[in-house]
Amino acid sequence: MAAEFYFKSLAGGELALYLNTDGQSVNSVAGVLAWPDELNIQSVNVSNSVVNFWLEEPKLNDGRSTVNFSGITPGGYSGNQGQILALTLDNNKNKTGLIRSTNLEARHNDGLGTPVTLKSKQIEYSIEAATIAVPIDNEPPEEFIVSLGQDVSMFNGQWFVVFQATDKGSGLTGYEILESRWRLGAKKLDLTQKWQPARSPQLLIDQELESFIYVRANDRAGYSRLESFSPINTAWYQVVSPWLILLGVIIICFCFLVGKKYFSRRSLFS
Repeated sequence: MAAEFYFKSLAGGELALYLNTDGQSVNSVAGVLAWPDELNIQSVNVSNSVVNFWLEEPKLNDGRSTVNFSGITPGGYSGNQGQILALTLDNNKNKTGLIRSTNLEARHNDGLGTPVTLKSKQIEYSIEAATIAVPIDNEPPEEFIVSLGQDVSMFNGQWFVVFQATDKGSGLTGYEILESRWRLGAKKLDLTQKWQPARSPQLLIDQELESFIYVRANDRAGYSRLESFSPINTAWYQVVSPWLILLGVIIICFCFLVGKKYFSRRSLFS
């Protein structure tokens, strides 16, 4: 048995690095990507990666046409289409060049970090002129699930959420997260400035699990998909409509004023 890394061209002008585990369970990967300067790679996208925790997150280095990456997937990954990362290419159709991936490695999910046998530790992909096309994207990312997790090996055993969206059009640019003690409507979620950049797995601020968790996936065309996770420990004021709470306060104040006026009159005639 031998696992295999391979490149695949995606819609939206991306070139992705994938892993085929050949039926094995893999929990860590590493390697280096390199390309000629004239290709002018725009960005590195890990939104659809099977890697959940980066030891060395793949990022573009100023003045360098290389990207190093190293990461783990707690619990392991097994499959033939495990995306590791994606490069956003310059949409100039006259650009050509060779993208190489070297020093590739993967390790078994066996608790020992045993190296996985690879078909090759070096692969390459040729970018040809007029092969990069950026499609029209009129759709938001697809629906996804926000799940709660806790693992002693991650975030010192604290609560976190995991999520993974896909976008078949222009591709994802990333995620944002918002935690709120109140259930928020779509309009308020659009207007709030409290969104924070997020990456799965995402450590939660509210470790008491009393907040609504909103995760927004954004694509390159400007569309987004919103999903949420309801609080585990719900306070009474979170399940009662704010309008009902306000109405209750008004009734209490009204009763107080009427009672005060009534007893004031009685004291005058006593």
